Amino acid sequence: MVQMDYKCMIIHKLTQYLSREIQREELCKYATDMIHKMLRGDIFILKNLEIWGILTEISGIDDADDFYCDDTVKHCFEVLKGIKNTTFTFAMHIPKEYTGDSFPEIEEMLVEYKKGKDFSTDAMLKLKAIMERKVDIVTTLNDMIESQIIDLLKLGYTFYDEEGNNAFLIKSTVFISDEKAMLSEEKLLDKIFTLLECYRGKRSFFVQIIYREGRGNVSILV
Repeated sequence: MVQMDYKCMIIHKLTQYLSREIQREELCKYATDMIHKMLRGDIFILKNLEIWGILTEISGIDDADDFYCDDTVKHCFEVLKGIKNTTFTFAMHIPKEYTGDSFPEIEEMLVEYKKGKDFSTDAMLKLKAIMERKVDIVTTLNDMIESQIIDLLKLGYTFYDEEGNNAFLIKSTVFISDEKAMLSEEKLLDKIFTLLECYRGKRSFFVQIIYREGRGNVSILV
């Protein structure tokens, strides 16, 4: 299935408006229609999510005065063309029908472990397999959250199959001394639980898009 290039499409429409080929009403309707299309699932593709802030700004110009309208359109155009840099931040929630299910048992295993129970050999093997999973290309929001969960597990845990035990140690730190460790195992587990809740649609989170030289870098804040 061919994916729509929303970014090129909206740049084309902004160009048409700035050259007075189309009116404000047509541009606003176009942006609103794109938003509705993305909400059917395309929004979770990162290259589409990248322009969400642009679309919401354009869709809101219908009732603005001419100066504000032109200024907003010009600003969005210059951001997309790399003339200006900016940041967009918004809250988001993944509906149940779009949630991922790559970690069906991980939450249950970590809950039992946090209660003071050791990992079983089976649990260690499953967690080790998850940690060894490769996320080569991150193209969706779900991929991004999956990758962060795996990275946090790898950051803190080492599982030794041959010895039947595990070790917790933050493998990489900056300005954190052994005496005053700021990153405890409990904090790491809490972060993993939070990401799992976002991944399964049980918690909302923030999305930040930082535009530099015409490219939007998508990240999540929890």
